[in-house]
Amino acid sequence: MVGAWDDVERLVEKVQTRSSSLVMARLLLSMKQGDSALITESLSLARSVLGAPLVAAGGVKGYRRSYAAILDLHLTHELDLIYRATNALPVGSQEDRAKARRQVLRDLSSTLSSRLGATLPTFRSREPILSMRRTAFSLWCVTSNFSKKFAYELSSANTRNGLEREIGRTWLASAKIARKAKQWQTAYSAVLQAVQNGAPFSCIESTKLLKATGEPLRALHELENFMKDSRLFEVVDLMSDPEEDRMKGKVELAFLGFASFDTF
Repeated sequence: MVGAWDDVERLVEKVQTRSSSLVMARLLLSMKQGDSALITESLSLARSVLGAPLVAAGGVKGYRRSYAAILDLHLTHELDLIYRATNALPVGSQEDRAKARRQVLRDLSSTLSSRLGATLPTFRSREPILSMRRTAFSLWCVTSNFSKKFAYELSSANTRNGLEREIGRTWLASAKIARKAKQWQTAYSAVLQAVQNGAPFSCIESTKLLKATGEPLRALHELENFMKDSRLFEVVDLMSDPEEDRMKGKVELAFLGFASFDTF
C-alpha cells in the first residue's frame, strides 16, 4: 500500500519459504520488473503453491474450509488478467487506438466486477481482492517496460485518467463494503481516495455514508449540490460512457426519492 518495494524485495531474498504471502510478493515483484518470462514463471509457481491445500484436502474439508486457498488463486488469476490486458493495450496517438485502449479497460473493468460479485459479500473476503487490484494497476505505471512502451500514453490525460478511474472504482467498492460492515473510518478514507483518483460519481457513496452515520440532511444537501454542479438534469451526452449513464440514473433516482436511497 505504501509502495515500499525495496523492503519487500529484501524480505523475499532473506526468506526462502513458500508461504502464500511470500509467493504473492514474488509475483508482484516480477510484475514490477516487467519481465514476461519471470512473470510466467512466478504465476506458475504461485498456482502450484497456492493450489496445494486444495489438492491435499480433496473433498474432505469442503468449500468453506478451502475458501482461503480459493481466494489466493482468485487473486493470482486477477493479477494475470490485469497484466495481460494492460500489456496488450494498443500503442499510438490515433483516435482509433485511443478508443481501443478505452474498450480494453472497460472490458477488464466489467470482468473484474463480475468476478467480485462471485465472492463472499464480506469485507474480509473482498477487501484483499480490491487492494490487490489497486496494487496491480499501480504497478502498471512503474513497470520499466510499460514506461518505455507507453511513453506517449503516460503523458496523455485520457489514458492517465482512465487508469486513475479504475483505481478509483476499487476504492469506491472498498468504501461500500466497509460502510455495510459499519467500519465508518475505513469507508470514509476509501471515499476520499476514490475522489482523489477521479472515480465517477463518488458523491453517491459519500452521501450514503453520511446517511448511514446519522446525517441524512447533510447527505441530501451534498447530493443536491452535486446535482447542481454536474447539471445532470440539463446535459445529455449521446457519446457518454454507459457505466456513467447508469450512475447518473442512480443519482437522479436517489435525489428524487431519498428515502429509498439504500436500495442502490
